[in-house]
Amino acid sequence: MVPQPFRCALAHLEACQRVLDPAYPLEWGHEQEVAKVLCQEAARRALLIRLSLAEESVSLSELLSLPEEQLSSLLSKDAWGRLRLLASAHCTGEDLRRAVEVVEHLLEEPARRLREDRVDHTRRLLLGAGGMLGVLLLLALLRAAWPRNNLAQGKPWRASSAAARCRPAEGRCGEEKTAILFLTKQEASPWFEVDLQQRHLVQKVRVKNRSDGFQERAVPLVLELSEDGKVWRQVARQEEVFSTWEVPVPMLVTRYVRLRVDRVSTLHLESVEVY
Repeated sequence: MVPQPFRCALAHLEACQRVLDPAYPLEWGHEQEVAKVLCQEAARRALLIRLSLAEESVSLSELLSLPEEQLSSLLSKDAWGRLRLLASAHCTGEDLRRAVEVVEHLLEEPARRLREDRVDHTRRLLLGAGGMLGVLLLLALLRAAWPRNNLAQGKPWRASSAAARCRPAEGRCGEEKTAILFLTKQEASPWFEVDLQQRHLVQKVRVKNRSDGFQERAVPLVLELSEDGKVWRQVARQEEVFSTWEVPVPMLVTRYVRLRVDRVSTLHLESVEVY
């Protein structure tokens, strides 16, 4: 059973990642400051548990000032350095992004155990049901687990570059009135990548091109999948100018989804959905 403090730490980390998602900007802005506070609290709670400490009032800075030999059993010097920058007043956006990766590593084991707890609970429900009731329950669970919802919604994403800050909720990107999610610079093979944060069985990807013009910039568009973000597999290619491209995927397990223009161009899309 995953302890409640770990669950709370996971919730703070998830909230931090959602605040940092440019697809959902906060109404009052200051996303980086809010995300920093959430990430600090996630790191503090994770460290309290991992170090077997119960002092809830201990700050993140105090935890990071513990003897080095006590800390080295958890993370490398580089990782501790990233957390110290997170706790400092000079934390940049890049420092925050790197700190989030460290906190993800700290919480990787409890997150895995929490998923296993859910699987065990489902297994017990199935074993406790008999005959037709068990079959019906199994079918219902399989249907619920099938990726009917957009797996990319709320997940972190990045692009090869940024020519302007896009605010699709406001219908603006830089000074332009447009609903695009992002805008890269003109470059060789510009790309957009979404991290589903865990491996999923993917069966379809739906891409919505820019609807107010310049759709030709997005072709030829290549769909690539990866389990580790390093080794990519091309699964589809769109050679024709399109408004919406719906791509059936041959039931592949993946974590990362990338769309890449296979030439020198500028890439801008309104949405990418994964099912």
